[in-house]
Amino acid sequence: MDGSEPSSSNGTLYNGPLTINGTATVRAVALKLGLVSTNIDTHSYIFPSSVLAQSTTPQGFPSTWGERATDYEMDPDLIGTAYSREEIIDSLRSLPSISVVMDVDDLFDGESGFYANSDQSGDQWEKRCSYEFFDFPDGAQTQLNGGIRAVGRASRSANRGKHNLRAVFRSEYGPTKLRFPLFDDSEVTEFNSLILRGGNGDSWLNPGVVERAQYIRDQWHRDAQRATGQPFQHQMYAHLYLNGLYWGMYHIFERFEDDMLAEHFGGEEEDWDAIKDAGRASVLEVIDGDLSAWNRTLAVTRRDLSNPRNYANALIFIDPDTWIDYFITNFYSGNTDWDQSNWRAARRRDRDAKWMLFAWDSERTDLNATQGTNSSTNDATVENTPNFPSSVHQRLTANEEYRLRFADRVRLHCFNGGTFTPEGAAQLWDARADEIYEPLITEAVRWGDRHRFPPARRETFWRQMYNTMQSDFFPQRTETLISQLRARGLYPSVEAPDFTPHGGLFTDQSEVTISASTGGTVYYTTDGSDPRRPTTAGSESLLLPEGSPTQAFVPADDSLAMTWTDPEFDDTGWKSGASGVGFELDTGFEGLFGVDLSEMHSLNSSAYARWEFDIQDRAQLAAITSLTLRARYDDGFIAYLNGGEAASANRPTNPAWNSHASAVHPDGSAVELSIFNLSNSVNRLRLGTNVLAVHCMNQQSDSNDLLFVPELVAATGTINAGVSPSAQVYDGLPLALGESTRLQARALRNGTWSALTSAIFTVGIPATSEHIAISEVHYHPLGESPTEFLELINISGEVVDLTGLSFSNGIEFTFPEVTLLSPGERILVVENITAFEIAYGLGLPIAGSFANGTRLSNGGERITLLARDGTTILDFRYRDSHPWPQAPDETGQSLILVAPGESPPSNPLSWRASILPGGNPSSSDSISFLAGDSQSILDYALTEDSGLHFSIVEDLSVLSFRTRSAADDATVWVEVSPDLRAWTDAPTEALISRESGPDGTTLYRFTMPSPQRDLVRFARLRVELR
Repeated sequence: MDGSEPSSSNGTLYNGPLTINGTATVRAVALKLGLVSTNIDTHSYIFPSSVLAQSTTPQGFPSTWGERATDYEMDPDLIGTAYSREEIIDSLRSLPSISVVMDVDDLFDGESGFYANSDQSGDQWEKRCSYEFFDFPDGAQTQLNGGIRAVGRASRSANRGKHNLRAVFRSEYGPTKLRFPLFDDSEVTEFNSLILRGGNGDSWLNPGVVERAQYIRDQWHRDAQRATGQPFQHQMYAHLYLNGLYWGMYHIFERFEDDMLAEHFGGEEEDWDAIKDAGRASVLEVIDGDLSAWNRTLAVTRRDLSNPRNYANALIFIDPDTWIDYFITNFYSGNTDWDQSNWRAARRRDRDAKWMLFAWDSERTDLNATQGTNSSTNDATVENTPNFPSSVHQRLTANEEYRLRFADRVRLHCFNGGTFTPEGAAQLWDARADEIYEPLITEAVRWGDRHRFPPARRETFWRQMYNTMQSDFFPQRTETLISQLRARGLYPSVEAPDFTPHGGLFTDQSEVTISASTGGTVYYTTDGSDPRRPTTAGSESLLLPEGSPTQAFVPADDSLAMTWTDPEFDDTGWKSGASGVGFELDTGFEGLFGVDLSEMHSLNSSAYARWEFDIQDRAQLAAITSLTLRARYDDGFIAYLNGGEAASANRPTNPAWNSHASAVHPDGSAVELSIFNLSNSVNRLRLGTNVLAVHCMNQQSDSNDLLFVPELVAATGTINAGVSPSAQVYDGLPLALGESTRLQARALRNGTWSALTSAIFTVGIPATSEHIAISEVHYHPLGESPTEFLELINISGEVVDLTGLSFSNGIEFTFPEVTLLSPGERILVVENITAFEIAYGLGLPIAGSFANGTRLSNGGERITLLARDGTTILDFRYRDSHPWPQAPDETGQSLILVAPGESPPSNPLSWRASILPGGNPSSSDSISFLAGDSQSILDYALTEDSGLHFSIVEDLSVLSFRTRSAADDATVWVEVSPDLRAWTDAPTEALISRESGPDGTTLYRFTMPSPQRDLVRFARLRVELR
């Protein structure tokens, strides 16, 4: 009970129940000669009365920490005077708790204790311990063994008393991970390592900041990253106990490393580079991975970034919005201890990912102790540390597109209630202040007297600083920041336009006015595009992506002549589909084409196909310098661009409606992209709709396959900035918006553009669980084809807005802006759009495709749909075994939610298998009931030969009946009775199987104990309408 590990040579032999009447830590092990000992169990018993009585000399703890003075006491001067005992006890219960139990010498021994030698680092100072997590939401708790060490820089100083700690979980101690729902706002429940942060530079433990400590500054920066929609780290507060002694309020978050990144952002641990400052300006340190990608980033950004091509190359490694939001966060707070230190960066190596930047140790910010007065004028915009992110940012500012994009993000976050407006920033601060307001009582009693007398308390220094933040910093800081950014060329002198109202719900009679206080011409768009066309470098762009819709036709004569190649030709009635054209009677080309032309086999070796693509920007058209056709083809073709021949392969000398290719193109080569230069046809391109028409040919009419899949790529020179083709000049009259719209506007004055003003005006109400349901889940397509999908349906009587809704479990996907769903309407999220449209056809309502390579699990998994603010809308787990329908995992059907408006998705009996493999995306295979007498209800729900059949299987009575699977308007269930008078529903667990048949029926089997002597049971079917 002294914290050490019990063994045959250490501890007390158990002889009977222990009496525990005060805080105690109990560790126990079972031993038997000749057998391996059990694991060590550890349990902490925390009595609030013992915490209140925590003295300067607790029993079992040393009187010195080596050469350091001890600090164990709960300050008796505050107990019963500043705070009542009840207030302190409530404070102890206001946060989850973590209890660390270990050998006291490993903590405080002057020679070997890591805490007494907190200034020492290295693996030799990591010690074994037990961790217990309790009082977490929903009563969650756990215990496991791990390692512990001191962590940080200044926080290791002896005068701190309360040090930052690192918890590690390795096989040498016990489990390799903590598996526990630590953060209630995160689905990640496995952790390699945690940081337990005591506060240091924003706490009463640092003698230089006592009067300004808030215990919020670092947390606020992480919250701000989240609020701006950027990558962030989850965090929480908890009370910490060391061997039963209360040790204060701690800030908990994950150690920044590859495991954390893989858990939250995908991939494997080895896929990640993670870097930081090495504690010295310009010196880098690798956390995981290596520096090669960062060094390439530095090399690319050391070029002249005013050149559009160099800037485009820099964006290979950098997402401007992510970086800009990170810098705005630190610029806003006036972070004085940043970039020369205290930053983290990470990048996933196995894909074309970009560097993410993370807030770290952001304590010297927002009226912190390094300032001489309570001013809000700190200027961090000048930060420029070689090799570090700020130096990359400063070089990026040479580019006009980066500068204006920076201004756009400032406009987004610093106006109209954004994150860094006075009200937005204060709201984040207040949320954390509310969270710690009660826990600060016990923090004050434990550590308030560390450097001040009278002790620092919530009601004195903390409250005074909080009030100063509200009255001085937040009201002034936004305006100060904008002035600083203007001085750096990161916010233009031309004011951005204002909308009245600034977005929100509206009716189709609502009007919007636009004003610009500094004059100029106001340009706006209603299609979500930017009114300003950006400067772009010479680059390649896809005019016709692979997978684009196509029309195809197999000619029977020469009646069309060459008219079918003309852009104005009417191809109504031709076969249509996604991707390419072709057929396959053997194997090799399946899955590559969306229009099946197998009817041409043995009849004609030729087929015609047409693809349309648009060029809407005159500047883009003028800048095109070359054109390339990339094609998968078998056996030959002739391509026409807007009616003129542009390229060919295996072309016959005199092509006709029934021509053969002049040679074979082997199947192995046909599936690869071949390159054809169409630069001589660039002058055929035109503004608006263009047509690529292709004469596809086999060498023989009885060939067993055909394929043509095109991709058209344009290369351009530099396109200078200008007014977008979709922009309109605002004439000062109110705009009548007749449908949901993202309105965007800029002002242009004397060649200078303002920042972008953007707002969504929507007719739909934000979706909740009362409005939408996940109505179909196709998680295991036949042949593992990438055609998984989820279907959502509007179960309400109102138009709902899905904008910003996101899946956080099962798949990753966020619904795009202005995604509206009318009553009864369905919308799809699919694994792969091209593969899906090949399988199901064009024109289905697809919101988008699964993100980041995610797929639905064939074995079942949890699906969670979150609202834009992070609240849960839908959350359930499907499975592939009884009582869930098994056909979706075995024969390719989908899961169908029966009666979506009333069926809970977490109940497996709410679901059935679709009638046909592949499901029925965007429609229903349900059979509607036509009102009639009771017999017709039976005919509707049950098959013709159905009845309640009885058999004995292994001493069990088995009752079976067969239903029409799609009869969703009826419910069928077994009722049982001992006397034919009192009838009750058979329990759910009595349903032992339900088998979906290919004939559209389902066989149900129920079981109950077989009748015994003198015991009679009766059963019947209940069939009723929902």
